[in-house]
Amino acid sequence: ITKLHLGVTTDQLAKQVTATPQTGTELVDVAVQDPSPAKAALIDNTLTRNYADHVTNQNGLRINALALPLLAEITNVTNTLKTEVAQLGTANRQHADTTGITAEINGNTTLLGTLTANYSAFQANQAQNLVTVSVDAPALVPLIPVSPKVLLDVLLALFAGLLVGLGVAAAFEYFDQGLHTEQD
Repeated sequence: ITKLHLGVTTDQLAKQVTATPQTGTELVDVAVQDPSPAKAALIDNTLTRNYADHVTNQNGLRINALALPLLAEITNVTNTLKTEVAQLGTANRQHADTTGITAEINGNTTLLGTLTANYSAFQANQAQNLVTVSVDAPALVPLIPVSPKVLLDVLLALFAGLLVGLGVAAAFEYFDQGLHTEQD
């Protein structure tokens, strides 16, 4: 609303927007009614794009929140490996026995590989389970106004006028108490 400078409240905008699910699909038709066709298309495209972006961001936040323990473990093992590699360098310079530290580095390198593979599998699994939203087709500026439908409105007015006219004529005939014949 602010970005497009619409000058309406969310309630007023909500009255202009309809979202209708298409039967037998996962698609939703979004329609906006506005006196300006170009503005209606702009509002429609902005709403659908913002909604898709919002869902994508929420998915990313959800995955990141679920992945935090695994990422923390990867970071911990990575930091441990850095420390062990530094200790190995010190041990080599001092010509000390490096068998134990080398075994720890090998074990933590294997663990880091396993954790990284698990993280990749986790991300792939989460990506498959996500609810995704995308815009199938952007809104186009309509060539013909959706409303008012002049021909339909004129036909309905003529029909309503005819019914009212017939009703008034029937009422006059029914309530007519005038003298029409010599016997009256």
